[in-house]
Amino acid sequence: MTGAGLVQEAIPILDAADLSAARLAARSMSSAIGFDEQAVEEIVLVVSELATNLVKHAKDGTLRLRQTEEAGRTGIQIHSEDQGPGIPNVEQAIADDFSTAGSLGCGLGAVNRLMDEFDVASRPGAGASIVCRRWLRLDVPPALACPLAFGVATRPCPLMSVNGDSFVIEQWGESALVGVVDGCRSRTVCLQRRSGCAAVRRASL
Repeated sequence: MTGAGLVQEAIPILDAADLSAARLAARSMSSAIGFDEQAVEEIVLVVSELATNLVKHAKDGTLRLRQTEEAGRTGIQIHSEDQGPGIPNVEQAIADDFSTAGSLGCGLGAVNRLMDEFDVASRPGAGASIVCRRWLRLDVPPALACPLAFGVATRPCPLMSVNGDSFVIEQWGESALVGVVDGCRSRTVCLQRRSGCAAVRRASL
């Protein structure tokens, strides 16, 4: 998955003083790969969460960052490895409300959401290995614009002053989404009023 010239860096995480070095390395590498500002901040957050977990739970862990390439894609791989107590229940550990160290418990849950790939290998008493990847997303312009044009005309039901109907039109590239919302309550009131008018007319005859 890696080739000659691809960037990689290993950062020992011994205590809280090493967190800033991990964040700095993540910011530098992800920016160099070409991630936009928001993606860079999300990758830095992931590294910060993993490094914090190493300090709280494992001691003497290592974070390895590297540029990675696969199937024409370029991205960053983050590998957290330690020889600590391990993760007894992985599914529970990535839940947002789970914590064993008195924190908010959103560390691994945030990592799982922010990265494109997330893998955990762990055995109780034998440490944990967490590998996650984030791929660079390149906006490719569509070959053709959407060939359809849309227009909408809407009006209130007779005898009504308010129109309860609505619509949505979204177009992107060659695709389009059209939705119509029928304000059925307004239609019911309208029909009731029309029925009442008809009754009045019949009564006057």
